[in-house]
Amino acid sequence: MSNDNPLTQVADCCGNFVEIGTVISETDTEMTLNFGDINEASLAQLELQRQAIVARFNNAQVKQVEANGQLQLQVIFEVAAEKLIYQMSLR
Repeated sequence: MSNDNPLTQVADCCGNFVEIGTVISETDTEMTLNFGDINEASLAQLELQRQAIVARFNNAQVKQVEANGQLQLQVIFEVAAEKLIYQMSLR
């Protein structure tokens, strides 16, 4: 590495880098979780996720949707960072 700048050294070492704002859009606040066929087990799983989201993100809008025999939870977070935080907690 020929440059003493730490950012350049990281770029040389790791190959690539991007600014986080180019990866995460501030308008990316909507998420749909799929729970499969409508049955007692999927309804229970959906309710657990709904409660967890509402407890952690006060202003999240959460709606249960049943379409074509499938169960979904549609969530609109207040800001994109909340969506990212929630998605990371699922891993």
